[in-house]
Amino acid sequence: MIKESIKIHDNYQFELKQTYNLSLDEKRKNSYFVQTYFFIPDNLNINRETYTREDFYKDLRATVRLTTPSILLRTLEADSGMFTRMRQGIEAVHGKNANRQGIANYEYQVKIFCLIYKKSMKIQLGFIRKSRRKKETEHLLEEFLTCVNALTGRFRELSPPAAGGKTPPDLRTVFLFADEYLSLKTETHTCRLMEILGEAHPALLRRYRTRLMDIVRRESAYRQERNYPSIPSVSGENETYVFRQGALKKYLSNILFLETRVERGGLFLEQAIYSAAAGIAMVFATMVAFIGQSRYGGLSLPFFIALVISYMFKDRIKELLRLYLSVTLRSRLYDRRRNIYHSFDEKIGTCRESFNIIDSGKVPSKIQSYRGRDRITDINNSMTSEHVILYRKYIRLNSKNFRKIKQHHSTNDVIDIMRFNVQHFLRSMDNPEKKIFIATRGGYLKSSGKRVYHINIITHFLTGSKDYFRRFRLVLNREGIRRIEEVL
Repeated sequence: MIKESIKIHDNYQFELKQTYNLSLDEKRKNSYFVQTYFFIPDNLNINRETYTREDFYKDLRATVRLTTPSILLRTLEADSGMFTRMRQGIEAVHGKNANRQGIANYEYQVKIFCLIYKKSMKIQLGFIRKSRRKKETEHLLEEFLTCVNALTGRFRELSPPAAGGKTPPDLRTVFLFADEYLSLKTETHTCRLMEILGEAHPALLRRYRTRLMDIVRRESAYRQERNYPSIPSVSGENETYVFRQGALKKYLSNILFLETRVERGGLFLEQAIYSAAAGIAMVFATMVAFIGQSRYGGLSLPFFIALVISYMFKDRIKELLRLYLSVTLRSRLYDRRRNIYHSFDEKIGTCRESFNIIDSGKVPSKIQSYRGRDRITDINNSMTSEHVILYRKYIRLNSKNFRKIKQHHSTNDVIDIMRFNVQHFLRSMDNPEKKIFIATRGGYLKSSGKRVYHINIITHFLTGSKDYFRRFRLVLNREGIRRIEEVL
């Protein structure tokens, strides 16, 4: 099963997440083939001459990570297993028993609890947002308040002792960072909950506002009491707050990210192409030499001229064949390979990637039908075809090695995240606003309209014998990404 989501990351980047559900059956292959087509208007001046393979991979940032387990907030609060494992972790590394492996295990347990807690709150907020019945919403709110208070309290009871010098510094640091992150997420999600209530249930917001604000004030006061730097200011720029929040998120999330090592693809193929081109050119030069020698003799001016001409043509034949074979085969093979590792040395899979700019006439008919070009599209492209970027990925994951990860991490899903920067596409755009005139009864008004450009993105998944297609429209102007729409 494949899941896909797309969102705007910032003004110039969008993020495409593709989630793959793994089979733990060693007899089954976990492999997926994904093709992403970018249909780009001709007036953006993105073509083979202006946008290279190197440009594309500079704009692309790809990461792979495990999914955070989804656990309901009430289930997490009722499960004492995580707290028991964290408590056992503290006891196992305290005093003389401290060792690197024990601290790493404790670090994992603390980090995964914080990530699950954050996701559980997000799920609870989603339930409240969708709830339309008052009693159900009240029940969900009471559940949120009870569980958040209980979970934060129980977590802080596990604080390793700071005195006596028996607590390893690394263990103490793990808890302090996790504690600060937990406080920030509790405060942030409680504020988001009040925003949701304000939009959908104003009466319930008035009723629960005091209790919710008590949590917000308590967490802010708690961080001040503990001397955590993540204290926002009403009048300041809050640079430290934002930086600290981002750093803590990266620190805690690193247990989910799988290391990828990029290798250039097609090195053997490239050398084979060079060798084949040189061999064919040499055959031509040798044939000319044999024919010239048999006809004119070994020591003659005509034979000398024939050798010079054969050398000139041999050099050109070699270069032309090398270029032709390289372009022809590159469109079928892969540019690079990302090896996917867990725990630095355990390889669990590979991802092969390729980039090509193809002629619109070579786009498969089914993709063309999803694209759905119309007359206004052709006019906008000056009656010329769009330029089409094809990004291909072949992902293969090892079930046997993934089973080992499953022992510590309760998920069967891997997320492949593609973050793409569109700034290359903005260089040839016109001003983002255009003056327009609007007729009125007494004359006209001068106003302005937004000038935008559309890039259509179609993703095609092939897993086993099943095909999945999605189409998105990326709406841009010179200032960046305005919105992303899914086209059904």
